[in-house]
Amino acid sequence: MIPKYLRNKPVAFFIDPPYTAGGKSAGRRLYLHSSIDHNSLFDLLENAAGDVMLTYDDAKEVRDLAAMHGFFIKPIAMKTTHHTRMYELAITNHAFAATPANESLRLLEQSPRYRAKRKSRHTRNGKG
Repeated sequence: MIPKYLRNKPVAFFIDPPYTAGGKSAGRRLYLHSSIDHNSLFDLLENAAGDVMLTYDDAKEVRDLAAMHGFFIKPIAMKTTHHTRMYELAITNHAFAATPANESLRLLEQSPRYRAKRKSRHTRNGKG
């Protein structure tokens, strides 16, 4: 049975679960309650009538879960606390178009945490 709140179209969901899918350890290291069933989370959210957005680490297992449950994926460039450029995934239940979830995605991409600046040509070549 689908919970009532999932059937409510005006309700939007933003979920940022601990990054433990595919054996990642950051979520276990950072959160007291890090053990979740990622497949069950996707099972539950694929039935939502409203907009859904999840953020996850870019891992094959996460991409597979999203595809299996009919979600759309967009890689988002970000910088770690050590200034390493990497990608996280924004996952939505609607194609990336003009929806409230995608407006949130646009704001997410503009936030300082996710603004991954390219290194200058000199820095990339080991000069300066």
